[in-house]
Amino acid sequence: MADWVTPLRADDTRWDAMLALKLSSQPDVVALIHAVDDPDWMVRWCVADKLGDMGNPMAIPHLTRLLMDVDPNVRKMAIRSLIKFGPEVCGYLVTQLNHPHYAIRRYIRVIMLHFGGKAIPYLVRDIALRDWISANQIVYVMYAMPDTQQEIHLLPLLACKDVQKTVVLMLGTMQSTAAVAPMIRWYTVPGLRQPILAALMLIGAKVVVPFLVLGLEKGPVAQRTLFETILKDMGPSILPYLVAMLPDSRVPTAKVVGILDAIGPLSVMPAIIKLADKHPDIHRLTRGLRLKYPPKPDKGGERGFFDLFTSS
Repeated sequence: MADWVTPLRADDTRWDAMLALKLSSQPDVVALIHAVDDPDWMVRWCVADKLGDMGNPMAIPHLTRLLMDVDPNVRKMAIRSLIKFGPEVCGYLVTQLNHPHYAIRRYIRVIMLHFGGKAIPYLVRDIALRDWISANQIVYVMYAMPDTQQEIHLLPLLACKDVQKTVVLMLGTMQSTAAVAPMIRWYTVPGLRQPILAALMLIGAKVVVPFLVLGLEKGPVAQRTLFETILKDMGPSILPYLVAMLPDSRVPTAKVVGILDAIGPLSVMPAIIKLADKHPDIHRLTRGLRLKYPPKPDKGGERGFFDLFTSS
């Protein structure tokens, strides 16, 4: 069994020993792993480099410990060596996302981001069995990965309770139209109502309102009631979109009018009146609204009694 540590420590034999170790085909992996804790940073650096070249999974936990080494050169080499294992290394690193040492958590994210989408299968595997902190760390890493089709990978995680709120808001920030339907199915779950409502508003009323309105007369009663509830919860900002849909023959006009009344349509009454003048059905169905919210007189056109005598 070759002794690599002694010549690596000595100044007069170090460089030859480094080259010999680099070129060695089958060094003792167990001996090298023990050398990971050597007091000489140069030894730790060389050993980390060789362990990465060897690709023996036994070395992964020990290289991970080097991510918090006192020497920056050793930390950089530990990152490079772990990357040499390929995206499969993320299967182990994901278990360390709740590590108490900040440096390890930070460098693990760097390694995962290096692999991009190739790491995702190893990140999401068994995510439901992870602790709350690790599960959310996984989601944040996925969200930070560029060009990895995050939407496709995040959508299934809506069913993972520990990350639901985080995933909902991420999909909302991404303006994911594909997330609208699955989000709505979770709307009745306690604690998810407000995050989902916020996400739907981020996705945009232009997308969400037509989806909900056209579903007001489709599917089970509970679903139709849910759609109506969400529309009311979205509030005044969606009023122009509701009014714009009134002439659409597919729209259940009476229900939309009821939602307008529940929200309070005062700001869009001029648009409703214009539509009522053009469409007999809308005129009939909005009669109650127009009586309840009559148009305000044009103050600019009003003239007082004495104005009749003072005007030229």
